[in-house]
Formats: sequence, C-alpha cells, structure tokens
Amino acid sequence: MIHARLNGVSRTLAMTLRARASEHMRDDNRLFEDPWSHEWYQWIPPYPDYNAWYTPSFELASNIRTAVFDEIADTFINDHDNPVIVELGGGLSSRPYRVGIDRAEWVILDLPPAINIRYKIDAQSDTLLFIAESATADGWLKRLPSTDNADYLFIAEGVLMFIEKRDVQDMIDKLRVHFNGGTFAFDTPRSSYVEREKENFDKLKAPIQFSIDEHDFKGYGLQEQQIDYILTAYPERWADINVDSSKLTQQNSGFIATTLLPK
Repeated sequence: MIHARLNGVSRTLAMTLRARASEHMRDDNRLFEDPWSHEWYQWIPPYPDYNAWYTPSFELASNIRTAVFDEIADTFINDHDNPVIVELGGGLSSRPYRVGIDRAEWVILDLPPAINIRYKIDAQSDTLLFIAESATADGWLKRLPSTDNADYLFIAEGVLMFIEKRDVQDMIDKLRVHFNGGTFAFDTPRSSYVEREKENFDKLKAPIQFSIDEHDFKGYGLQEQQIDYILTAYPERWADINVDSSKLTQQNSGFIATTLLPK
C-alpha cells in the first residue's frame, strides 16, 4: 500500500478505480478487462467513509461510462492518422492500456496529488505523458504532443461536474481557441440527479457544481456529434443488479456527449 493523500474530488478517483478493478474480476458478461486497475487498486488505502456511497448501481454506472469512453477513444484512433488523447482529470485512468498504449499518444492531466500517486504506480513512456496541473489552468495547453487539431481527442470522464460553471465555459473556450477542429467528449449528470445527490456529495467534500442537459451545447460553443445514455446501455447488466427496467430511460440517465470544437 502506498502513502496516498487524496481529499475531496481527488479521492473519487479511488472509487472509480475500485469499480474497474471489480469489473475485471467478473467471470461473465464483463464490460472490459482491466488488470492494471486491479493491480493498482491493491496499492490504494481504503476510504471507509465512501462505502455507503459505493453501491452496485454506482459501480455499474461508473463502468458503463468507462466502457463508452473506451469505445469513443477506440473509434477516434481508428479514424485519425496521428491521434493524441488527452484525459482531463484522468489521474488513475488505465484507458491508455485498455485501448492501446501504442495506438496513440496519451496525456494524463490531473491535480498534483493525483499525478503524484500515478508516478508511484505507473511510469511515463514515449507514448504516455503525465501533467500535474488543473484542467482549468493554461500551462498544459502548450505542453501537449504536436499533431493536427483534428487529431486531438479531449476526454473529461467524471470531471466537469466538480468544476464551477464559469470555469467549464472558460476551459471550453480555451480548447476552441487552441484546438479548433478537435473533439471533446465528456459526461455530466442531469439536474434532477444533482438535486437528489447534492447533500451526499457535499458530505464527501466533493460538491457537484456543473450539469447540463443534452443538446444544450450551443451556449458553450460546442457542436454535438453523438449522445450516449448510461441507463440505456447494457440492459442485461442492469437486470443483474435488479434495477427496475422502467427506470432505465434517457430521461433519467446521465449521458456522455461527443462534441466538436468548432472554429
């Protein structure tokens, strides 16, 4: 076990890591294989105050979200000659290994505490770069590997909900200026989820600060390409944990948006 000081939002990385490690240990109907997360999770100290929050529904939703982002990254790599995949807030992401570490150049960007842990369990390489900086800062924009703007894919998995609305807009504006023509994929909860879970996240010192409804991207200068809904994906897996199928609707679901950064 490593000495890991994670607090508030950064600590949620341990919960999604736990979810991926659990998925890897399934015997059947597995969404993905992830021996890296399984190994890394053994090094992370337990956070018992998160146990009440960590439910079967949370674990499955987290892993479906991961699987969808994997599909987005895989498709993007297949469609581009020199892809660069930038994971915003991706401190403990194992996506580069699941999708293919040699198929693209990968950048893991996160706050210093998360990247410090990353260095203890993983190493940079010719195709993997770690950057210890906030996604809302400016410095990292000039540190990315060079490629055509259209070959950049920015992924914000489980990140935007913890950033203030004005900072989300400012970050998107910067991406549009520096990487117009690139692709930005992100997820966000619905406002109904925020209202229902706000108090729980406040107790975890990871307050929800941003949400957006699908198809409402014009105000952020984004061009919609694709929407994926977490609750309507993999219905057989929701049935496995006895979720009422009547609740598995787009209207109830958080979603993952793939958007273009227009000029």
